[in-house]
Amino acid sequence: HWARSDDPRPTPAGRAAHRVHVKAEFHAPGVGWVPVDLSSAVESDKSPEGLKYFGHDAGDFLATHLDYDVELDTGFSGVKSVRHLQNIHYYFRGTGNVDSPTIDRTWHVETLR
Repeated sequence: HWARSDDPRPTPAGRAAHRVHVKAEFHAPGVGWVPVDLSSAVESDKSPEGLKYFGHDAGDFLATHLDYDVELDTGFSGVKSVRHLQNIHYYFRGTGNVDSPTIDRTWHVETLR
């Protein structure tokens, strides 16, 4: 997630404009971890070198996903494998209908003073 609040205006597709994004980093021996933001580079990098989003990180991003297959101990439903941690995962017991759940994923960022 970008460290900015969601945009309340819908996208052209009519969906909420959530601040989700994907960034990558790789480890270079002798250098360390190098951040790379490919989608921002393709969309926004107008610098002559084309390296504005390679090796630079403004620190305005919160990573909520660290592994492709994460195992969660749900307590009452046992261990479940999930592909990411960016969305809500829910497990339950009993009866009922969950064919059309409603989930509010509004992302709101505030500055603490």
